[in-house]
Amino acid sequence: MERTLLQFAFSATIIFVICLQTIVLVGAKKEADPRECEVCISTLDKFRATVPEEKEGDVKALNKLLEKYCNKEAKGKERDFCGYLGALPNSPTRIVEEATRPLSYHMPTVKICEKL
Repeated sequence: MERTLLQFAFSATIIFVICLQTIVLVGAKKEADPRECEVCISTLDKFRATVPEEKEGDVKALNKLLEKYCNKEAKGKERDFCGYLGALPNSPTRIVEEATRPLSYHMPTVKICEKL
């Protein structure tokens, strides 16, 4: 009887440890590779460089400035990225604020692109 109980406790412990390791491994986040986000990062960095200091914290102003930037200055892959954000007139979706809101409180562009 005692041996069976000991075997059961040992088996339960092994199963618990395996489940815990699985949860830890699945829950661990892999940091985004900057090479995967290079278009996003470069576009937002170039845009951020064009924003006047007095408008850096204003989300609505940043939305308008990003639309203006995308319509006039963005070319190629940058223009495609602007389309995905919804900063172009013919964009099917509109998530511009998902990029401009974090820009307004000076979040690093790498982090913004990870979230997009």
